[in-house]
Amino acid sequence: MGRMKKSLYFAGPDKVNIEEEPLRKPEEGEVLIDSILSSVSSGSEKLIYKDRLEKNTLLDTDIETLRGRFDYPVKYGYSVIGEVISTGKGVDEELIGDKVFCFQPHESKFTHSVEDVIPIPDDISPKDFSFLASMETAVNLVLDGAPLIGENVIVIGQGVIGLLTTAILQNFPLDNLITIEPLESRRKVSRKMGADFVVDDIRSLESTDLNDAGADLLYELSGDLSSLEKAVEFARYNGRIIAGSWYGDQAQELNLGTKFHRNRLKIKSSQVSSINPDISGRWTKSRRLDQAINMIEDIKPKSLITHEIPFSEAERAYRLIDEHPEKCIQIVLHYDI
Repeated sequence: MGRMKKSLYFAGPDKVNIEEEPLRKPEEGEVLIDSILSSVSSGSEKLIYKDRLEKNTLLDTDIETLRGRFDYPVKYGYSVIGEVISTGKGVDEELIGDKVFCFQPHESKFTHSVEDVIPIPDDISPKDFSFLASMETAVNLVLDGAPLIGENVIVIGQGVIGLLTTAILQNFPLDNLITIEPLESRRKVSRKMGADFVVDDIRSLESTDLNDAGADLLYELSGDLSSLEKAVEFARYNGRIIAGSWYGDQAQELNLGTKFHRNRLKIKSSQVSSINPDISGRWTKSRRLDQAINMIEDIKPKSLITHEIPFSEAERAYRLIDEHPEKCIQIVLHYDI
């Protein structure tokens, strides 16, 4: 029998399995990687765990390992840190021993195209670098929002993506950077990330000056579709609303009433799989990735890791995200190598 690997499968609603599978040797242009840790997305992975995606939805249009459609059982995940342990034909053997990042589902070992492997710089810790996928999403959100000097900006939702977006935005010369988060544990972290004002509900702003002036730019990153309606209420004339959440099959009715039309508001989707067409002549995916790496070096996000759970106990991670979101921000699975 050849070498084997262990893979995480979403087997059905509220159910994940760790299954043993044959491990393919690296072919020409490939490397074999031993996983060290992988990050769990509390947004997109929870949608799959809770069966909140429409069946046959494309899992991703850009990541090679996620080209399939959603249906159980399915592998999913896109943030693995590992070590190169062997190389295929045509690949420099000096890569063996290097720590790398891959957009890859949760697996103990895997083969990967060497062209899609991202080396971890010596001056960045693997735990910090495990946030690369999330940081790239946050960079994309900021590019899509295009904040201007002196603007009032609201970020709704302070999960990992919201916190990283806040950390980037605090570098801009904004008038006010306000974050909205119902969980006190995340509000505390939001303040550390540089938010000027942190409240538990956007309605808390009704008695402030911002209620009259309105926000120039709002990000909806909570995963709650009803938050888009709240964003409409607090956007100023010709304001921009960036919808960065993946809502899955939520069937809530979105009420875009009089204020939305009279204020000529703009609601724009932000999708990391592609670059905003308005700037794609100047910005490429490689440039965006380089910027995300720069932000990791600057922000050092590993402090957002609240739990490190053995890969063999992965189901515990998803139950924690589902049942006790107040206790966790970023969960990583760790592997014995």
